[in-house]
Amino acid sequence: MRLCHLLSLIALLISTQSCHNKRNPMTETVALKGVDIYVPEEFTGAVYECNYADTLIFSSFDPHELFEGAVIQDDSLKPTGYFCHVGQGPYEFSRAAAFCASDGSLNLIATTSGGQSIVKITDIKTPISWTYSPLDSIVQGLYFTSRNIVSDENYNILLAAAPLNSPKNIFAVINTNSKDFVPLDYWPDDGFDGNDFIKHRIYSDNSRLYSNSNGKYVFSTAINRNVFIFTIEKEHVNIERILYNNPFEYNPTADGLNFRGKPSAESLRLCADSSYIYILLTDSNRDGHKSNSFEDSRFGNIVEVYDWDGNLKKKYVLDTYCTGIYTYNDSSNLLLSSFDGNNNLKFIRYPID
Repeated sequence: MRLCHLLSLIALLISTQSCHNKRNPMTETVALKGVDIYVPEEFTGAVYECNYADTLIFSSFDPHELFEGAVIQDDSLKPTGYFCHVGQGPYEFSRAAAFCASDGSLNLIATTSGGQSIVKITDIKTPISWTYSPLDSIVQGLYFTSRNIVSDENYNILLAAAPLNSPKNIFAVINTNSKDFVPLDYWPDDGFDGNDFIKHRIYSDNSRLYSNSNGKYVFSTAINRNVFIFTIEKEHVNIERILYNNPFEYNPTADGLNFRGKPSAESLRLCADSSYIYILLTDSNRDGHKSNSFEDSRFGNIVEVYDWDGNLKKKYVLDTYCTGIYTYNDSSNLLLSSFDGNNNLKFIRYPID
């Protein structure tokens, strides 16, 4: 009897270990040593938006300009100039989000004195050459944020956005050729019974959205660890693989105008290119000490690398705790951001395979 019990226990352990290995296959872990990129003082407070050819586009803290460009040369960040003047006149903007389309062009979804437009930029220094496609005839009062806009080869623009008067869809597609605005059917069933616009903000504000330029997309929220890969069929979002699923529990405030909830101290940062998805896991402060507070845990030193089928291919261990991760035009490097002891922005280049 004891022998039968022992054999059953061994069989159970083997079975459990086998299932565990299937869920968590052995993954190569590589330690990386970074190279510091010199960052001029004028980029203090600037926020990275996207790549345009060799140029990094940042949102600017200059009150008169929305964006500033820079290139990396000899491991130094060298400014190339400001663009998108703030104002109500010709070629001026009150608000804009920048993204690079699949044809390589730099684009804006922008608010001007004439309404909202998609602006295609072929020469940053020559605003008179920019082309405008008005959005107001397609959709009224579009709510959008930066870093969650992608475009396919037919110039269909996918973004985490919605009309202010009908926000009950996280994603939408804008076709600038047919002048169509198509809300997609993804609306998480998370139990929140408050204002739809508040719920949309939870999922879209500071979210990240990338494409592999071959019909697959990856999306992450800013709060907690939530990442999934999906495809689109007409108006339907097909979730193909969930990489992280840690829902945020939140409730409407008494006045119904905001939300309350406690975000997890474990979050992440996301970027992707046509080959891989890169996830920086954050759970620590700048010095690498773990915290139970979301506000004090925005740094991490573990980068997970997935293919577009959602398979974990590799883990990188960084020599610096970082708070942002970006792809660059050179696929042999990853670019990460952190802050020095004086709270100044710094970039670190990590050579990868």
